[in-house]
Amino acid sequence: MNADQRLDELLAGLENYERTRSAAVDWSLDKAYALLSGEPARPSGCHWVQVGGSKGKGTAVLYLEALARSAGLRTGAYMSPHLQHVGERVRIDGEPVPAPVLIQALEAVLEKARQLGIEPSFFEAMTVAAVRIFAEAGVDFVALEVGLGGRLDATTAVPVDGTILTRMEIEHADLLGTTLAEIAQEKAHIMRPGKPAWIQPDPAVDQLLRNHADRVGADLREVPAVAELEATVGGFTGILRTAEYAEPFELVDASGFELPALALSHACLRVLRPACDWALQPVDRPSLPGRFEVLDGPDRWPFVLDGAHTPGSAEQVVSELERRFSQQSVDLLFACAQGKQWREILRVFLPLVDRFLITPVDGMTVVPPAEVVEWLHRQGKPEARVVESPQVGLDELKRCPAIRLVCGSFYLAGAARSHLLHDD
Repeated sequence: MNADQRLDELLAGLENYERTRSAAVDWSLDKAYALLSGEPARPSGCHWVQVGGSKGKGTAVLYLEALARSAGLRTGAYMSPHLQHVGERVRIDGEPVPAPVLIQALEAVLEKARQLGIEPSFFEAMTVAAVRIFAEAGVDFVALEVGLGGRLDATTAVPVDGTILTRMEIEHADLLGTTLAEIAQEKAHIMRPGKPAWIQPDPAVDQLLRNHADRVGADLREVPAVAELEATVGGFTGILRTAEYAEPFELVDASGFELPALALSHACLRVLRPACDWALQPVDRPSLPGRFEVLDGPDRWPFVLDGAHTPGSAEQVVSELERRFSQQSVDLLFACAQGKQWREILRVFLPLVDRFLITPVDGMTVVPPAEVVEWLHRQGKPEARVVESPQVGLDELKRCPAIRLVCGSFYLAGAARSHLLHDD
């Protein structure tokens, strides 16, 4: 049995809500607390940060990792979902941990669960395994991405030294609430008493988050404004400015949605690791697979892969397409998980996209493609149609001269990425 088979075997019996959308998940921190009890002690001086919000969490984690590494720190990063391989979720020094390391940690976690009579979910087991791996590796800085919500997410059972909240949107309404205020309140619970917290400025939720910080005694800190911003060819220059400092930056080959992640990450690290020097001119920009990732096509027309699955993130994709590929035709390969605001997402793309291909994704509970196509036909898009798989959809996209956008789900972006890189 090879390593990937062993990983599959260990994880196969665990409930994975990300893919199945099961209603049977036990939403509680009890299992995570029990499994984290007695885990290896952290190295002295290591700082842990939890990153929540609706969109931009993964980007912020990757910027924390990149900036910390640019200052010479050893890093751990825990992320979800993964694009191509489960090992992508647990990173040390910018790279997925070797499969044997992840297997050993998962075996220990699942054996402990068996002894305690606990049946952890996929995410709970992976979270505790990541904590164990980072502690044993002796890293200097760890960033943990919230999986879902915040109040009852397994990462909230992990003691941290600070928290970051990125932009809020209506998502997972069946679990988190039907209004932005309800959802923001669920996510605000990651703030910790006496610990610094940073929030991405947003008039719609700022006061709510500030009120929650006051209630729990979190130390809300200033996030620098991105000032004097100028767009360059494929990037930006500007200044990160607060009342206390103004630091110029150069961000090469970047998208606009990365700017808040840079500001939040820089603010956090300046407080937690004040003695470090950060690379800002240029920024040591992280690789962002599946986040407006542009891959060469077999002709001059590129593929753009993005896991955007909310209306707000779709708007960011459209903005970036217009900035980089103005006046170009766009075709879209789309799939969306059940329970998402798929109509609102597609309305964002209607004015820009010429052709829609709707696909199922293996192992994922998606909105039925035929239902999506029927709706698109009613919106005046007669060329919309169902394709039987992401691979078939990609082959269809290759036949037409247009920007080839793959969007609606990180799992779809991951499937497309696997096919396209394998084809190369």
